[in-house]
Amino acid sequence: MVAVKHQNRTNLITAVLRMILSATLCSIFLVISAGSTIAQNTLRSEITPKSGHIDDLFIFTVTYEGQQERITPQIAAGGDFEVQLLGPKSSISIINGQVFVRQQFVYQLTPKREGTLKTPEVQALVAGQTLSAEPIAVTIKSAGSAQAPSGGQGAQPEQIFMRQSAEPGTAYVGQQIVNAITVYTRINLRGVRIDDDAADGFWQETISDGNNAQRTVNGVEYGSAQILRAIFALKSGELKIPSREALVQVPVTKKSDPFSSFDPFSDDFFQNFFQRTVIQEKKLTSNDLTVSIKPLPPMPPDLERFSTGLPIVGDTNIAIEYSDSPIKAGETKNVTIIIKSTGNLNPLKALTLKAPQGVKIYDGQTKVKHDPSSGRLVTEKAFTYSIVPMQPGIIRIPGASVAFFDPETASYKLATSSDISLVVSGAPVINQVSDLTNSAKTQGVTPTTPSASDAPSEPDGARLPYLDKTILEALSERVSLPLSLLVLAASVLGVGILWLWSKGSKSIAPRNKSTKLILSARDIDQLESGIRSWAQSQLEGLRANPTFDEIRSAIRNSGADKSSALSLVAILDEIEISRYGKGNGRDLATLKKELVEALRRF
Repeated sequence: MVAVKHQNRTNLITAVLRMILSATLCSIFLVISAGSTIAQNTLRSEITPKSGHIDDLFIFTVTYEGQQERITPQIAAGGDFEVQLLGPKSSISIINGQVFVRQQFVYQLTPKREGTLKTPEVQALVAGQTLSAEPIAVTIKSAGSAQAPSGGQGAQPEQIFMRQSAEPGTAYVGQQIVNAITVYTRINLRGVRIDDDAADGFWQETISDGNNAQRTVNGVEYGSAQILRAIFALKSGELKIPSREALVQVPVTKKSDPFSSFDPFSDDFFQNFFQRTVIQEKKLTSNDLTVSIKPLPPMPPDLERFSTGLPIVGDTNIAIEYSDSPIKAGETKNVTIIIKSTGNLNPLKALTLKAPQGVKIYDGQTKVKHDPSSGRLVTEKAFTYSIVPMQPGIIRIPGASVAFFDPETASYKLATSSDISLVVSGAPVINQVSDLTNSAKTQGVTPTTPSASDAPSEPDGARLPYLDKTILEALSERVSLPLSLLVLAASVLGVGILWLWSKGSKSIAPRNKSTKLILSARDIDQLESGIRSWAQSQLEGLRANPTFDEIRSAIRNSGADKSSALSLVAILDEIEISRYGKGNGRDLATLKKELVEALRRF
């Protein structure tokens, strides 16, 4: 028995020593692996933007990461671009006692022609090893509408002008078109303000405002201020984007010589000394454009159940975020579903989650974020849901799915998130009242109520004679001092309401008239007429027969409650979708009901 115990103790000690040795070897291996990873030298390149026009400014960045203190990248010459070094920048960090260097070299690339070009190949010699960064394909288009106005052969270049472009020029209904509005100048402008850039038949969002850059047009260098809009066509056909207008502030030098009548020397120094600069406003007008919009093909029947009404057109994906920590039955778990797309997500109001048995799902808040990426707009909508499991176990909820149209492949696809998996502990959540009732029925007990025989008997003794109350006594019992004050306050309030009603009756009359026009509308045209009548009577600064874009802008700037204004703008969007969506919008009766309710809250 003693020998057996000794043998067991020896085996235990041996096992522990083996575990310690294995852990030590693993630690040494991880340190060596980390050191080799840190010591690895890399060279890569990137270009911004990845596509554009021949007169755009392209920034080419070469990045080296490793342990060598300094490198000199070699750029291949004679390629598709002219290369000009703008400058290097570097940073040094120490990780696990090793020096880690990051160097970047920034170049300006000028395209030599149109078409699909490739950035220069880059090589660098590091510790006797040649690192390479592969070329990147870039699509270069012609300057198109950015050609400067010409005054004929031998004329001087235009000092300032304005142009707009739209890419792509042919698209599907709902596909994103990038509308660039650019002011080109060879003058140091003091300010640029582009006026209303609305366009009927399009939904639009801002990508970026006031991008400043140097651009080349017809071989002439210009400074430029550019605004990018993402526009989405609401109907098919040849649609016109109207010309844009801008107001620019131009500095003008004028001579102001108070001694012009007494100039014995006529010296240019004195003439220049009395010069002054004034700011003049100049109005610019751009070209107009026509884009060709193709209708969407029918959606496959197997994807129709994943449709959100008006199809999303553009690359789309869905992700899901939530904590995987366990919860108890009856507690709440917040789950956020995030959909990102280059298409128009404005018509998307909610994503559907199917609650399995024993789970309750409640809608929460929705957040919208716009992110400009490579000159395009990526819209992100985050839908938050509160999930309450009513029983323990592993709860699995199917993820959300949305059908979208991919214009690159001209086909419909399905974006799907992962499933939601929750670990729920605790006891099932049961209604206490029903539980008690069921328990009573099981035991054969019938609930009873007190009867008249159970009431306590009156005490014995002579009864007092009954006397009727006087009118004053009855009134004093029924009307107390607080009630009297309440009646007085109600009277004052009633008088105030009557006075306010009399003062506001004139402004209410046009609103009631517009509401009657809206409720009596028999088609979309009459409904839009009622909206314009309401807008002209209730919103300031609108011209006669305003467009929906002008009405939406006036609503946002009205100073009204933000939630009410956004609700009213959303209804106007639905009306435009019903006009141009070919049956995909809501019916007229629903639109009128929601519109009147939104106008009432506004």
